[in-house]
Amino acid sequence: MRMPVFVVAALAVYSCAPIACSEVLPPVGLTFNLPEGGREADYGPIVLEAKSLGVQFTCLMAQWSALEPRSGEYRLAELENGVRGLTSAGLRMCITVQTLDTNNRTLPADLRNEPFDSPVVRERFEALLNALAPKLTDAVRYVMLGNEADVYLAAHPNEIEAYAGFVERGREHLRTLRPGLPVGVTTTFNGLRDNPQIVGRINAAMDVFALTYYPIKSDFRVRPVSDIASDFDQMTQAAGQKPLVFQEIGYPADPRLGSSEDQQAAFVDAIFEAAQAHASQIGFFNFFLLHDFNGQAVEQLLDYYQLGDSNSRAFLSSLGLKRAYGTPRKAWARFQERLDGDPSSDNETPGTAGGDEPPFPARFAFHAISPNPFKQDTAISFDLPVTAWVTLAVFDAAGRQVRLLVDEETAAGNYRPLWDGTNDRGLRAGAGVYFCRLNAGSFRATERLIRVD
Repeated sequence: MRMPVFVVAALAVYSCAPIACSEVLPPVGLTFNLPEGGREADYGPIVLEAKSLGVQFTCLMAQWSALEPRSGEYRLAELENGVRGLTSAGLRMCITVQTLDTNNRTLPADLRNEPFDSPVVRERFEALLNALAPKLTDAVRYVMLGNEADVYLAAHPNEIEAYAGFVERGREHLRTLRPGLPVGVTTTFNGLRDNPQIVGRINAAMDVFALTYYPIKSDFRVRPVSDIASDFDQMTQAAGQKPLVFQEIGYPADPRLGSSEDQQAAFVDAIFEAAQAHASQIGFFNFFLLHDFNGQAVEQLLDYYQLGDSNSRAFLSSLGLKRAYGTPRKAWARFQERLDGDPSSDNETPGTAGGDEPPFPARFAFHAISPNPFKQDTAISFDLPVTAWVTLAVFDAAGRQVRLLVDEETAAGNYRPLWDGTNDRGLRAGAGVYFCRLNAGSFRATERLIRVD
């Protein structure tokens, strides 16, 4: 789905219960936008409120043509400011550079008709990445090089190999600039189901398997919620050993599409259940959308995607967990209930409070692991308001201990031990999903982390 970088971001709540790793819920995301009549100045409070609820992850998207409107002229300030602001707010993020955007080529105007295997296209894209890479803070954890690229390629099959080579070269170049940064290309679930060879070819050399998931038919009418479990089985199987990330997950509520508010709420339940069943493989899953698009936005999107029938309009007009003016749907209440059942990402519990500037932390806290994903080593930060026996250990996805980092009585204070990616025998742990568990007195918290080669 096309959204400008200054309008929308996908915020993910990292929820992790201190229980067996197989029961941990992957990071939950929500793409947020303003309600009807909202102002750009309202985004700050939205982000701060989301962060206060435990939100830790966000996704920004920008078209190549917007980042480089003319040859060698880069307009990165808006994206850079967004990255800086979100980083300072303590959020992690994924950035999608849209070289293809669903059914649109989004290259700079002077390259619009050039093939993807043209030397000038590849050189210009590498130059863009050279300019972009310094703007990426350590909080940027994923970069995607295209959005729903399989839709365009299904209509232009003669460009598949050229585009696959283009994104493979882009990935290689970006990883020379930012070693260890996972790179992918977002494709669609419908493409995986109907054109698996295209999706497989695009993802062959990528670090992650990125999808958008809208369980709808070709006429935009919804598929049964009961299909979701088997869809997730298919998607995780297709991802293989790669982390599976969901840039967008959505379901319209309009009755004209065979849906309803109750069905949209049931969809939210089914997504949480399916994601938890595949928690060890999913990097994050992001619900789309907070508010319905308003009428003007719907018309713009219909024009952009070259749509116009009543079903496509109903689809774009009813994706929100809330209506355009902010009235919650049943799906919003269900979404909150699902999140309320899990500890927040900060995993804080009240501690002893002193004066305005207490000598020790006011409460127990287990902070976001950084960097995450990581290649060499990563910092694990936690706070103790009182002296406590601390056990800090890393486990694999099967629940087996990989590395014991701390196991001793520890004085009150702020701590930031490092895990260098080795196990208790000093051997390098393999790439994959791990869980770091903190026990401090009666406080329990778990954080999910990913090690990449």
